[in-house]
Amino acid sequence: MPVTLKSVWGHTVRPWGYEVRVDFEDAGVIHNEVLTFPKEPDAKGLDDAVLSRKSTVESRIALEAAESLIPPPPTVDELLTKVAKLGAEKVALMKEIADLKYGKVAK
Repeated sequence: MPVTLKSVWGHTVRPWGYEVRVDFEDAGVIHNEVLTFPKEPDAKGLDDAVLSRKSTVESRIALEAAESLIPPPPTVDELLTKVAKLGAEKVALMKEIADLKYGKVAK
């Protein structure tokens, strides 16, 4: 679903400059962002900042979606189980090698 601009609000003078709050919506989720400026922006400056932040929000959403597809790392118990299985396989293979080496035929 595309990210849409919901509202531009909270125009506030701060000791360090000027702050504007912007709400974007994506799939019902509101992303509240803060834009900062050295002084009160004109309409074009604000529009440019909003478009730039929208792009940033879209990138963040895409990254979070991609990261959610990465499987979680295995647990310690899962790794220990794999090690135990590999150990059992090694023992069976070593026996098979010894049987072949010393002329015993597996049945």
